[in-house]
Amino acid sequence: MKLLRILLLLLLGYVVFAIATLPASFATRRINAALADVEINAVDGSIWSGSANDINYQGVALGALEWNARPASLFRGEWRNHLLLDGVVSGEGELAVDLDGLVWFYDASLHTSLAELNRSLARRLPAQARQLRGGVDADITKFAVEPRGRELHWLEGDFAVTGLRLGDDFYLGDFAASVTTVGEQRFRSEVRSTGDRGLQLQGVVTTNLQGDVELDLEIANVELFGDRAAAQMRRLMQKTEQGYYRLRWQGNIKYLIMLFG
Repeated sequence: MKLLRILLLLLLGYVVFAIATLPASFATRRINAALADVEINAVDGSIWSGSANDINYQGVALGALEWNARPASLFRGEWRNHLLLDGVVSGEGELAVDLDGLVWFYDASLHTSLAELNRSLARRLPAQARQLRGGVDADITKFAVEPRGRELHWLEGDFAVTGLRLGDDFYLGDFAASVTTVGEQRFRSEVRSTGDRGLQLQGVVTTNLQGDVELDLEIANVELFGDRAAAQMRRLMQKTEQGYYRLRWQGNIKYLIMLFG
């Protein structure tokens, strides 16, 4: 009986040791096989603490990341890691996968630039969007996505765009937006200018993942979009007593881009 206890303890110790030293490549091979859009290479360390220096999503190189697992999260029914990102987007946050397969991103502070995103996503963006320049900062409180169906379930956080330009000629200003989830895959953004230059914009944008948009915006300096777009906007907008042009519009964003592009 004593021998049996010793053998069981040795077996348990071996299992714990094997799990504790399980290489990161064990997990990343399964991620690569399960998610056709994701490719993770140049992996080092274990599933508990490690790094990957070559991450691609749908053929787009995203850069590198480091992770440190939070083992206590297993008692809450999720697998959570603290991430450090270094690539197209840099920053850090908490990433978790729950029992339903949802991927959650919590308490994240991220930075990128529109120029960097344009270089990485050039083939996926309309021509007008590729002309935008500026810095982007995000403080994400909560973000949830179902990776297989590519469905965004939740988004909540604060975003800032600094030095936004359209090409080299049009300076649009600095902006802040607070985003909340208001329905199934439907999101509301309260947007405002934060500097004295540029569009001087304020209002609300509600959208979903299909590109359906409801706009209720007031803009002081529509001429900064350029003569053609400004003329189109003045025809669509009402001028308020405060001198703003109010744009109220509902439809798919691709038609708005075509109208002003």
